[in-house]
Amino acid sequence: MALASREDILKARERTFKDVYCPELEGEVRIQSLMANELEEYQASNRGKPDKEGNVEIVWKGSAARLVARCAVDADGNRLFSDTEALSLGKLNAALINRLFAAACKLNGIGEKEMEEMVKNSEPGQGAGE
Repeated sequence: MALASREDILKARERTFKDVYCPELEGEVRIQSLMANELEEYQASNRGKPDKEGNVEIVWKGSAARLVARCAVDADGNRLFSDTEALSLGKLNAALINRLFAAACKLNGIGEKEMEEMVKNSEPGQGAGE
């Protein structure tokens, strides 16, 4: 197998997509991969404010809804939800959001351990900022 060149790496700008069947909707939702800077923004949204000692706690509450809001797109690749609409996604059927969240994690290389931690520490039906 040949090593990738600098040019090969810089060509890797295409997103990937996965259509996820959701029985709750009796249809599919398209999930997109994020670009590296978008994933970093999402990861930063999971960080709380530093305490007096400068320690930063990870805030998992609403993390599933926030990722779904960033990854759910229409047939043309346009986002279906803005970041601020993640609040409303957090109030939807937990099975639906968890199904889309799992697909978004897998597509974006978010590991199972991190994914389990987010789901375990998120309260069902709550969005970011509640």
